[in-house]
Amino acid sequence: MLRLLRENKEAVLIFLVALGARLFLSAWHVEFGLSSFPALFSPNAWDDFNGVYVPWLHFVSKGMVPYWDFTSYIYTPLFLYMLYPFYYLGGSYAASIPIMLSDAATAPVVYLIAKRLASARISLAAGLMYALCPFALFYEGFLWFSSQPMTFFMLLTMYLLRCGRPTYSAVSMALAIMIKQEALFLLPVYLVWLATRFRGSAPRGILVISIIAVIVSLPFLIIDPVRYIISLDYLNPSTSPSVACVNEIINKTTVAVCGGVTSAVSGLTFTTTAGSTVAQAGGFPVAYVLDKIGLFLSPIIFVVALPAVIASRNAPNALELFSAYTLAGFLILFMLVTNIFFSYHYIPVYALLFAAAGGRRTLAVIVAAPAVALFLLPEGPMGPLVTVVAILIVLAAQEGPKRGFSS
Repeated sequence: MLRLLRENKEAVLIFLVALGARLFLSAWHVEFGLSSFPALFSPNAWDDFNGVYVPWLHFVSKGMVPYWDFTSYIYTPLFLYMLYPFYYLGGSYAASIPIMLSDAATAPVVYLIAKRLASARISLAAGLMYALCPFALFYEGFLWFSSQPMTFFMLLTMYLLRCGRPTYSAVSMALAIMIKQEALFLLPVYLVWLATRFRGSAPRGILVISIIAVIVSLPFLIIDPVRYIISLDYLNPSTSPSVACVNEIINKTTVAVCGGVTSAVSGLTFTTTAGSTVAQAGGFPVAYVLDKIGLFLSPIIFVVALPAVIASRNAPNALELFSAYTLAGFLILFMLVTNIFFSYHYIPVYALLFAAAGGRRTLAVIVAAPAVALFLLPEGPMGPLVTVVAILIVLAAQEGPKRGFSS
């Protein structure tokens, strides 16, 4: 173990930096609440953790079954059950530990991937920049949103593929999918890479993913397969728990997630500072115009970027770029179909882009994009537009491959 740590001291350093930043923000969240930070940011500081995730965990502690006893749960099972042991042992705030730790652990994985694609200096910078990325710090380190631990396992999947370990990567991919079904959006790129680079291991990888998915899903498939499958419909806006102002009846318990104090018949009380994008647009015409521009241009720029993405298929960082591009495309589709957009959905896209950094130019673009999305733009469809523009610029500014590169 000591030898492993010595050989990866940069990764350990990056993890400690990332963990320290997230511990500070988490402590701030616990001590002062959300109202002390949102004025610094354009997005809404939705309290999904206390307003949505904690009630889910409370229901489980009472013996209720997700998808059956409370139909508001809309993620794959492992997200809830990874948080539950911490909730059971330490209460609601302790349930944030898996989210915070996995986001901190994502930073060294970014570094380890980038190390295979770029110089030591650039890869170290990429890991540190993700560790201190305000976008990730705000949504995962401060608000504790649900893009983690899924993002960690998605990045670990990419790294294990780079290390030539397809079976382990399949296990990681399956875990990502069963934590949150958004990871399914990466499956097309993953399977193509697996089939073309690891032909002999591809059937085994597909089998591993299928077996893990069935084992994790089996209890819920036995209870009510139809309700389980319907609950996981990612493109159904009525199942989203993150709408800024929504009232739900959950097993005869009314839960309101809206601005101000949220209370429930069960006695659960939690504070939120959410304000809807619609209200924001109504009071601020510029935000409304930007939303319309983003909604119109995002799919157009995405299609425009396709030839450049295809042309980069032989680039050293093709796996990460293709994955980021594909995931962004599915998220844009989600936005168009549901008319709902949440910035934190793009945490894994930015993590993949940081891992794809090949040089100073691309890293500068990747650092700037989430900062612009967080500080300068209102919560809305301009977010995906910034992401796809960043992908397009990265493709245009690609540096030469690292000497001695191996996939």
